[in-house]
Amino acid sequence: MYSWIGLGGLIIVDVMILTVLGLYDFISLLVTLLLIPFLVHVYRERKTGLTTSEALTKIETNIIAQHVRWIENTVSVWNLFKGGMHEKAREIKEKNLKDTSPRIIAFLLAAVAAIIRIIPAVQNSAPFSRTWYFELTNVKMLSLQNYFGAIPEPKGIHVIVHVFSTLTQVTPELILHILGALTSFFLALIIYWVINVITDNKNPVAALFGMAIYAITPMYLTPIILDMEVEANSISLALTFAIPTCVFFLRQIRLDKKAFWFYIVMGVFATALINLFVFLIVLLPTLFLGLFTLPLKLYASRLSKALIYLILSASVAVSPYIIACMVNGISLRDFFQQELFDTLVFSYFPNLITFLDELSMYYLMGAGVLIIINIILLALKVIDQKKELVFLVLFALIAYVYTPYFPFSYILIDPDQLNLFYAVTIAVFLGIVFLNISRLFGYLVKRSKNTYNIINISSAAGLLGLIIFLQQGILISRALPETLPNGFFEAYYEIVGERVPYTYATVGPELDRQLALNRHFFMNYEFFLDNYGVIDSLYQQYLELPKAMRAGEEIPPASIFLFLEKPPYSGIQQGILYNSQSTMSDMQQWIQVFETLEDRIIEVYYESEDAIIYEIVNREKESKINAVLMNIFPENEEGTDAIQQ
Repeated sequence: MYSWIGLGGLIIVDVMILTVLGLYDFISLLVTLLLIPFLVHVYRERKTGLTTSEALTKIETNIIAQHVRWIENTVSVWNLFKGGMHEKAREIKEKNLKDTSPRIIAFLLAAVAAIIRIIPAVQNSAPFSRTWYFELTNVKMLSLQNYFGAIPEPKGIHVIVHVFSTLTQVTPELILHILGALTSFFLALIIYWVINVITDNKNPVAALFGMAIYAITPMYLTPIILDMEVEANSISLALTFAIPTCVFFLRQIRLDKKAFWFYIVMGVFATALINLFVFLIVLLPTLFLGLFTLPLKLYASRLSKALIYLILSASVAVSPYIIACMVNGISLRDFFQQELFDTLVFSYFPNLITFLDELSMYYLMGAGVLIIINIILLALKVIDQKKELVFLVLFALIAYVYTPYFPFSYILIDPDQLNLFYAVTIAVFLGIVFLNISRLFGYLVKRSKNTYNIINISSAAGLLGLIIFLQQGILISRALPETLPNGFFEAYYEIVGERVPYTYATVGPELDRQLALNRHFFMNYEFFLDNYGVIDSLYQQYLELPKAMRAGEEIPPASIFLFLEKPPYSGIQQGILYNSQSTMSDMQQWIQVFETLEDRIIEVYYESEDAIIYEIVNREKESKINAVLMNIFPENEEGTDAIQQ
């Protein structure tokens, strides 16, 4: 968790600064990430009394000494491998299976959580919502050194996608399409980690049970719909930073270690730069409520320091938005109101066991009962930690928001955006519920530890199996309508993979212009039908001219791809393309006429059940990457075919 918060926060902050300065690329990011620890080390050496030159000399000496020691201790690769295998085998023998198996199961459950959410993305190449296009535009704008647009919206999620795309060389479209599933992997592990922190690792089965609720049966007991969990979701990504930051803070105000403050500050910055709602409504209130958990004897010495850190870090975190609003003349009230109330996020839970407000009442009553039980156990000194009590109070406050008694008209909280955080806390709460059930089992069979372990594990597996049975299996189906036919995106990914940028154009709905940004030319259906006939006629006249007289600046791309839907024309949303049936009919008629013209080449590039993609071939060898790469000698003007012959 420390690596995720520390390095992730540094990357998000670093990219923002570099992009605003117009210096962002992968090399500059790498240099600054390496430079930061180097400068910190020099600063620490200077604090010991050394000058800068002496500090640099000491660093150089240490590097040389380490290199010499490495050379002296070097053995053959085989001996090194053999020794490592023996060491690993010895460690495995020393470790108890009881200690390692919960972690292995936790990673498997997290993988299951990702797989369940990634299956809809694999089955459907098209995005699940139109917001996907706007997220893609923001990712591409980072390459153009544009961080804040007209409105200074959080760009942390786009930074993560852009950096991950650069590292893996996977297109940002694909990463955006599956990012929610990858984020769910981390959230599942965070749930397991949080329950273990609360319980001091005393009952890993309870942690695995709470984790399994989120991983395997999320739509039955929690306000989650898988469609919102598959693609890029800034709320879920922000929670992967906010929740660990809260845990770090609660630890820090008790231990008061300087190193912890770095991770807390990075977590605050990262959360603010990813999603302001999570930052203002989830993270900051939780951190300030955490101050009340300080023991009375530590209030005087640590409260002021913690408040200073929180206020300063929160102020710095929101300062980029405030400055950008002031520069662009945007009202701060309007800006924050837009961030706190997102009309694109909605509540729709067709698979929930009952209505959300009714279910929240049950959760609230359950939390109240457990709070009373926890207070009794603390009074009897059966337990000595207040972590459970702190979480139960926090959960009761969140559950109260979803009851009919919460006054929404007086408090600025958007419950639709709070749903995912509520779902995560429900999973943790159910883990705590199972923990208390396990305590009862332990009291009843305290003389037989093996019997307790068997009852503990079997009851968790039985409860999880019962929930799966009640929700009629593991649910992975989609609930939201399509945006575009899947065939459009299946063909598009093939085109991107085999064609040279800016040697081709695509013809599709206007929203697809976001896909073309910084990659290729684009025409919407209306422009193509109205103008390409004239463009083609001028191009044919151009071809009749001698080569010496041709002006190549105004010729059309080498290939033009026409994206057409097959009947019954129900795969394109009305908001994306109005009256798609009429448009597709006009495109088909245009293609039939174009095929009858002399010296024109149009062929089917891709065909699926719901789409057919045509390619107008203006110049056969120019747009294919393979043809360009193979045509390396000037005399081989025919490209790949000439070399193969």
